[in-house]
Amino acid sequence: MKDRIRARQLLEQYERLPFQALERAMNGRGLSHAYLFHGPQGTLKTELAELLAQTLLSGHTGGLIREEEADEKTRQLIERIADNNCADLIRLNGYEKKAIDKASVDALQEAFSRKPMECGCQVYIMEHCENSSIAAMNSILKFLEEPGESVYAILTADNLGKVLPTIRSRCVLLPFQALPSEVYRKLAEEDGADPEDAYFMAETAHLLEGQADYAVSAVWQTAREMFRQFLNVGKDRRLLLVDYDLQYRSGAKNAKGIGANDKNEDLDVMILFFSLIILFCESALTGRRDGPDWYLEAIDRERQKKRSFADMMRIAIRERDLCNRNNDLGLILAQAVFGLEETYE
Repeated sequence: MKDRIRARQLLEQYERLPFQALERAMNGRGLSHAYLFHGPQGTLKTELAELLAQTLLSGHTGGLIREEEADEKTRQLIERIADNNCADLIRLNGYEKKAIDKASVDALQEAFSRKPMECGCQVYIMEHCENSSIAAMNSILKFLEEPGESVYAILTADNLGKVLPTIRSRCVLLPFQALPSEVYRKLAEEDGADPEDAYFMAETAHLLEGQADYAVSAVWQTAREMFRQFLNVGKDRRLLLVDYDLQYRSGAKNAKGIGANDKNEDLDVMILFFSLIILFCESALTGRRDGPDWYLEAIDRERQKKRSFADMMRIAIRERDLCNRNNDLGLILAQAVFGLEETYE
């Protein structure tokens, strides 16, 4: 509940356009049957989708619901919605699978062809809808063209350009932006992260799917350890590829319990790892003197070796862009390590 209340406060303060658009719609203008929230990964699209679903399913009127002001019965419903335990809410997520498939969309339509079971309406949230098969997108389009009574669609997309124009045209589009890095830093410190972790989290928090328990997540800890090893801090950079197989990749655990738990986490780890290298290059190129001592010492050390930070950044960006579920992440890391070793003037 605390995280949901904080998310609402952040939305109200930093995502005023989509937040106020929904507030106005619920205060007289009338809600659309379909919304498409779009913006970079890690923005508060999912949080607003959940808040809107809570508002609709609880029957709340007069704006987006404030959980702290709700009665006990409504709070219990909101808790069940958060646990995805409400019969009138269905969620599909293109981030958790290779793609949302047609069968999942057809099952959704079949479920919503019946009347609501416990609430006065039905809501489906389709996260990362751009990661859907062509057949699934056509089924989504048909569902949007023929909305059932009291059925609301909330779609989210990191890349609006990958969503079919016909789907976009049938939704109200609401844009989202990443929170300022200083906000992420404050949130991390409030959640108990030490100042060192909070600094790096502030620069990379937008890359993770959801922000809860970021500091203690296996994804963050693994990416941080790989980054430190790449900079020869605590471990030998030359052993990074070996240690990736033995300690960092999915299923591999070291004595500290560090290591990703599944392939989705492997992907997040690699994206974070390359993003930390990009941050390192940006700091070196701009002369930014922020961050822990070991980090600044590593920048000075690489400068003395005449490292080409511009070439290093280009390689890190290229390899990060190659990170997806279809590519071999170990091979990408190997290509990156060998390429980065050649970025000396």
